[in-house]
Order: sequence, then structure tokens, then C-alpha cells
Amino acid sequence: MRKTVVIAAIVGFIFAAHTRLYASESTVDIDALKEQIKKELRAERPWQDEIASWKIDIHGFASQGFLCSDKYNFLAPNSDGGSFSYNEIGINFGKDLTDKLRIGVQFLARDLGDIYNDEPEIDWAYGDYHWQDWLGIRAGILKVPLGLYNETRDVDMLRTSVLLPGGVYHEPYREFMMGLIGVGVYGAIPLGPIGGMDYTVEAGTINLADDGGIAKQYEDDVRQIGMGPFMLSDFEISDFDFEEMYVGSLVWRSPWGLRLGGTFNRASFTTNGRDENYLAGGVSSGYACNVEMDTTEIRNYTLSAEYTWEDLVLAAEYWNNTFWTKSTFDFTVAPPPVPIVSVQQSTKRMIEGYYFSASYRFTQWFELGSYYSVYYPFGSQSQAEGLNNPTIPGNKDYTKDWTLSTRFDFNEYWAFKVEGHRMNGTAYPLFRENDSFPDKRWWLLAAKITFSF
Repeated sequence: MRKTVVIAAIVGFIFAAHTRLYASESTVDIDALKEQIKKELRAERPWQDEIASWKIDIHGFASQGFLCSDKYNFLAPNSDGGSFSYNEIGINFGKDLTDKLRIGVQFLARDLGDIYNDEPEIDWAYGDYHWQDWLGIRAGILKVPLGLYNETRDVDMLRTSVLLPGGVYHEPYREFMMGLIGVGVYGAIPLGPIGGMDYTVEAGTINLADDGGIAKQYEDDVRQIGMGPFMLSDFEISDFDFEEMYVGSLVWRSPWGLRLGGTFNRASFTTNGRDENYLAGGVSSGYACNVEMDTTEIRNYTLSAEYTWEDLVLAAEYWNNTFWTKSTFDFTVAPPPVPIVSVQQSTKRMIEGYYFSASYRFTQWFELGSYYSVYYPFGSQSQAEGLNNPTIPGNKDYTKDWTLSTRFDFNEYWAFKVEGHRMNGTAYPLFRENDSFPDKRWWLLAAKITFSF
């Protein structure tokens, strides 16, 4: 008993002395102790100081999405039963070489159904000489201005929705609007009490993949349109020869939260493809058809408006894509030496779309948004005027999309989104991924979780 009391007294004395020691500011310098610990850690990891001395800005993101439709495959071949073939991962590096000169590059890998397949690529890479606020020069692989949001469409944290409105930001045409290899000038011109004007002018070329999104869209167009009585149901593109693109953008920034803008680009390219067994009168011919399409005078323009008031953002945009195509169909009609029958076809086509959107941040962690988007793949043409195939339903002429989006921000690095789309019309889904289009009304569920730093 006495031994226990003695031990308890000793322990109490040590504890009291220990507490008194750390309660006295004059005895222990806590800040100095922290600095000593940091020095010891840095001594074990000197590479951190070396990287910090480079002064390189490093940012990145990774996201995983889910797509599920009740009737049709859209964007992913198995989305009618639910597909996780929808992800993105990117990392970018930037460094200021001088006060006016900056260089940067972003590496991107993405998967969307049966395209991209997480193959890494250089998304953008350029040198930027910012001479004055009203004049800067960029050269390299540049983002293409299209509407208000195309240049930031990969930055998932900047918007409420999972998918941008397809009436303007049509996903299969993404490659055509990204990665311009060329040069551009830009600047911000002050307009005094009415705000300022931002401008961009670019010129260059684009590398289009023969198995990318725009290739899938072009293949689908040829398969459904055909050439008179001939249908090319197995047509596949072999290559693109892109010539040039010229881009211009003007955006007025008012001091009242209003932005008004317009973008325009002009381009041309040649496409080559082949169908190994075309249909003649609905019957297999047993022969091949080579197709060359010269797509010239491609003219894209958008008109945009956005209004921001505290946590409310309203936006509306209109998109018009008009182009002329001269197609040469070389039909093999019999074994050699029978000559190939060559037929030419010249067409003018207009694609147009628009949307209205609204979003509101209710709390720091919750945001709600909605948009109504309309897409016409043949512009104002009717089904009979736009297509040669009478078996294609009229609901392929359009898609009208009502969307409700929710966004949850767990912290500054993580965000989760889920949204529902009520579709009217089947212009979005492709023939190559769907057997038929009996119903014009269908649903799409999209979800996405994103980590960004």
C-alpha cells in the first residue's frame, strides 16, 4: 500500500512538472520546435525544395462517369444498360519564364464508349507572350473558341452539369473544336464605364483521328444518307486530310454581370473511306465502294449571352454549322476488267442548335441547374429533304433535351454530379450503336465524380 502511494506521488510530481514546463512560454518555444521538425523533414526529402525552386505550376483532374439510357445507346455502346466507359484524367504544367512569357502543356487521357480508350495525348501546349493587356501572342496546340464554354469544357469544376448542352456543344464534334495547331493573338480592351472587350484570333490546322468522335459521326451520316439507290451500311473512314482553320471570337464583359459574345471559324478538309459491300436496292452487291468527300467552306458561328447575379447564372447560346461537300463514289459493279462507275454528288448542309440554362448555388456544397437544349442535324430541312433513306424515322431529324442537374461539393477537391435528361427525338444516338429508333421519347441518366487539384 505504501509502495503504491509512493509511486503515485512520483508520477504526479513528474506530470505536474511536465505540465508546468510546457505552460511556461519562456521555457519552450513551440514555433522554434515546429521549425526544427520541418528542417529535419526537409533534410530527409531535399527533392521537395528542388522542385519548389523550379516554380512550376502543377494542376490536374481525374473523373469517372456513368451513363444509362432506358432505350438507346448514346455516347457509349452499352449505355442502354448502364456504362462506366466514360472517364477523363489530365495533368498540366505551367511556368513563367519571364514576367511576360509563359509556357504550358496538358496531357489528357479519356474514354467515351469505344473511342479514345484512355490513350494519352497532348491536349494543349503553347508558349504565351503577354506583351500588354490588349495584346498577347500564343503559338502551339491551342484551344478553339466556340461559344462561352468550349475552351473550359474539360474543367469539370467550372460548371454544374455533367454534359454540356448538346445543341451547341455536340460531343461527337469535340475533336473539331479542340487542339488547333497554329498561332493566335488575343487581348482585353477596356471600355471604361461599360466594361471591356475580349478578343481572340487564331489560324492553324487540326489532326483528326480516323477512329474518333467526328469519324463516327461522319460514318453514321454516310450510312444513313447513302447515294441514291445505293446504301453504304458498312462505310468506314480511313483518313482525314485537314487543310486549315481560321477562328475569331469577341466577348463583351459588362460591369453588371452580363456577357455577350460571338465566335466564328472557317475550315475545310478531305475525307477518304470505303464500304467493302454496299447495298444496291437493299440487296448486297458483293462489291466495294470507295468514297472521297471534299468538305469545304465549313462555317461555324455561335451567339452567346450569360448573366450572373450573386449565385445565379443564366445563359443562352445559338450554334450554326454550314458546310458544302463534294462527294465522289467509285462503285465496283463487276469483276475486272469492267471499269469502276464513278458518281459525284454535291450537297449543302446546315446543322443548328440552341439552349437556355440556369443554375443556382444554394449552399457551399450544393448547386442545382437545368437547361433546355435543341439540336437539328439537318437544320430547317424536313426528313424527306434531308435524307434519301425513307426507312429512317422522322424523329432522327431532331433532339430536344430537358435536363436537371445536381452538384455536390464535398470539399474544394471533390465534386459529385448526377443529372437526368428527358429526350424528345433521336438525332443524338448513332445508327452504328442502335438497330432502330421506334420511340422518340427516352431518358438518359448521367453521373460523374471528379477530383481536381
